Amino acid sequence: MAAVVYPTPDTAFPRLIVVDDTDPSIQYSPPEAFSLDTSGKLDRAGWGGPVFNGTITEATSDASFSYAFNGTFVRVMLATQQLDTNSSGWGCMVDGLPIHSFGMDPFQITNHFACDSGSILINSPGEHTLTVNLFPSRESNGSPIWLDSIHYQPLPSDPLDAVTLRVQNIPANGHGTTLLQMMRNERRMLHLWIKQGTSFIFNGTSAILYGMNFGGSYNRLSGIYNANEAVYAVDGGPSQTFALPGSASITNSSGTYVVSLVNWPLLAVDNLTEAQHEISIVTAFNSTVTNLANDATGGVQPLSVSYFYVKTNPAQLDNSSPNKTSSTPSSSSSSLSSLSSHGKTSECGAIVGGVVGGIACLVLLLLGFVFIR
Repeated sequence: MAAVVYPTPDTAFPRLIVVDDTDPSIQYSPPEAFSLDTSGKLDRAGWGGPVFNGTITEATSDASFSYAFNGTFVRVMLATQQLDTNSSGWGCMVDGLPIHSFGMDPFQITNHFACDSGSILINSPGEHTLTVNLFPSRESNGSPIWLDSIHYQPLPSDPLDAVTLRVQNIPANGHGTTLLQMMRNERRMLHLWIKQGTSFIFNGTSAILYGMNFGGSYNRLSGIYNANEAVYAVDGGPSQTFALPGSASITNSSGTYVVSLVNWPLLAVDNLTEAQHEISIVTAFNSTVTNLANDATGGVQPLSVSYFYVKTNPAQLDNSSPNKTSSTPSSSSSSLSSLSSHGKTSECGAIVGGVVGGIACLVLLLLGFVFIR
């Protein structure tokens, strides 16, 4: 029996360029086999969360697409309502050689890691061509297959001017953290819990925090989490609140269910100056939420952090310290090695004093990443 192969986790390649399905560099063949969908109809169809940038490109007949990239890793994000758990509906190649494809849970629908190159390109930096063949005709229920996005690891020397990065925010310092690994319906999930504050430093004009919306469980227990609030500040400025929505539901052919949803956008900070910035976040945490592994106790919605999407600056600036005011960009380009992502922890008192003033000692729950088969 062949060994089960899982998608490469975000921690292996913590900063990836994100290419949307609408990017003109993606070559669709034949073009008439594809159509753009901006309806958001899949966002609540499964537990996979909303699609990237509100767009997906649909194939209802057998077709293919290709994309040329310069890097050492590539991943394809698809959406499908197929009922089969295998990956017979698509096949992926890099430079004409097959790479691993992965089956999916039929209740996930969106944000599926369909295939990736694993480690095969690490020693082959340079230009490569990704080709993906889609076979909707093989789907037992006739479901279309949608391209959501392509992720790839650029070379350290490549300029990263005004691109979108997916940044994994696992803290380098594990102080005060515990790790919990879960198995739920054949999904591997690794949660990182941090009972302190967190901050995220980046060079860019916008950042979107993605986490998890807890509710029910993957085997549909009845745990419900009420709406909550968190507080953030940018570059040490005034504190602002943002909502942590209560447990959400999905609706599919089997009915409507309250479940935990991944890839959930929680906070968007945009219109920033072209400079380095720091976002600091804290939240009040209900101590009665003691067993999120089983999702049965309920309480208030905790804050979770899976990753950030960052729109990079058009050029690199001096990143010796966070910039709190407008600044004129320099002529040099941003590169992968210059971008900074710190999931740094800090003592509760320091966070409260430096970010949100007179709020009592708060506890932050971080979800480091969700690795799904």
